[in-house]
Amino acid sequence: MNTLPMTRFPRRVFSPDETPSTGAESAVNEPATQPGLTGIDVPNSKADRPAIDASSNTERDRDTLVTLLALSTLKGIGHRSVGHIVTSLARPSDLWGMDDASLRESLEGLHARQQQILVTAIRADVIALMEAGEREYERLQERGVSILIGDAIPERLRALEDPPRMLFVEGNPEVLKMSPAVAIVGTRTPSDKGLEMTQLVARILGAYPIAVVSGLADGIDAEAHAATLKENLPNVAFLGHGLDITFPASTADLRKRIVHRGGAVVTEYLPRQVYQKSYFVERNRLQAGLADLVIPVEAKEKSGTAHTVRFAESTDRPLAGITWSGANGISDVIRRRGFPVFNLEERDGRMMLDHWVRSLFPDEEAAISSLGRVKRLLRSELELRKIRSGDLDDFQQWLVDLKREPRIQ
Repeated sequence: MNTLPMTRFPRRVFSPDETPSTGAESAVNEPATQPGLTGIDVPNSKADRPAIDASSNTERDRDTLVTLLALSTLKGIGHRSVGHIVTSLARPSDLWGMDDASLRESLEGLHARQQQILVTAIRADVIALMEAGEREYERLQERGVSILIGDAIPERLRALEDPPRMLFVEGNPEVLKMSPAVAIVGTRTPSDKGLEMTQLVARILGAYPIAVVSGLADGIDAEAHAATLKENLPNVAFLGHGLDITFPASTADLRKRIVHRGGAVVTEYLPRQVYQKSYFVERNRLQAGLADLVIPVEAKEKSGTAHTVRFAESTDRPLAGITWSGANGISDVIRRRGFPVFNLEERDGRMMLDHWVRSLFPDEEAAISSLGRVKRLLRSELELRKIRSGDLDDFQQWLVDLKREPRIQ
């Protein structure tokens, strides 16, 4: 089994075309690391940490984890180098005992610079390197992080043209298997109307057992996460950096809520790997790849969201556009490419989007209620109020009358 769980385990907005400063970078685009950068607060008590099944955490699995994490501590070694080792070696821990010829043969496929970094580090002090991996393992255990490799990575992500070689998951890895999943994405600089439409999309999704996928960026992403958490929908947030980084800082509390409400914060980047422009584009393919439906709410035609639209098309994921009076940009792109665009200012548009979402449950449609959100709100009201028998009689009669209306099919 390839799930490798670890059991205990000034706000500035960058435009999609702007690259934040990340410090020194290697000549082959391997990332710098900044050990001083910290992620979200670690819960103080074990009771607050997500419980993760340890049934597959065998000694061999542990050796694999320690090896990968040891390599991740080396400056100039990034997720692609470690991912190459994951996929090319049946047992990565064999690296420690190889002679020079076998070691270099095992590292074929990496850039020469990364090969040299690895060979030099292993030959210099293999014990110190293994100890660094042990420390990183223990640290991530305390953080409640799971590492997925091989078949443990969701099939729809493994099927991508450029699949992730491993995923670091903070929170509940089971939510990655939930279907259907809907991605809600958009600009970091939304209009008030764009935020309002995002909230309306969340209300429509809230009737159904759906996982919500987004990117935990400022703007539409953050609003999508916050609004769907209010609807009690589990969330998956894909990061464009490692788990030790919180970016933007304004999303720190939201990130904790995603984890504590049964969702997951997920990345293919090493824990201390800092963000780069290209990483945000790369993570967009994971958002589209995990989703059964992608809903771009608001964005310019040329933007990071436009990359997500292209990834959705290339992986045959359906798209649904959102529009309103005065809207433009990404909805025009979606319309030109033959996908539906729904005007949520109009009742017909809202009902059509609801129908589109409900169609994600073709085999269970009879059992899926479009009034799931209403039932949940009713239960909440019952917790607040003293209900009389006459109240229920009035409510029942109202439902009978409602059923006679022409709009009820």
